[in-house]
Amino acid sequence: MMSVQHLRSCITGALEQRFVDIPVISNDDPSQTPGFRLFLVSAAYDRQREDRYAAVYRFGVRYEGVPVSEAEVMADALRDALTLVEGDGVSYRSVRQTWTAGAAGEAALFTAEYSLYLQSERPETVRMGQFTEEGRLK
Repeated sequence: MMSVQHLRSCITGALEQRFVDIPVISNDDPSQTPGFRLFLVSAAYDRQREDRYAAVYRFGVRYEGVPVSEAEVMADALRDALTLVEGDGVSYRSVRQTWTAGAAGEAALFTAEYSLYLQSERPETVRMGQFTEEGRLK
């Protein structure tokens, strides 16, 4: 099962590969240098079956430390870079991308959503009809 951390590292790798001169800034870093700030905006889980969920992870990217006009032209480039991200032989395809103008004092927000299936790992349960060696129900 792939994790949200694996997906984050794939997105980071895609940004670093496509935009070599623009650093990816950690959400904890108060850096004022121009760069991409990557963060998880939301995660939603929809139950498909008893042991299977569809997960939708929405990641946000802000191009900080640059004029608004420069950040706006980045929308198409981010779309291209984040449509398909890969790592460790696994690929994730974005199912939705949005670009939202920044509020006062904030850089514009680009979001990319990735949908994947998660399998629950639970211990095996004893079902009705399974017998013990003595022929009694458990």
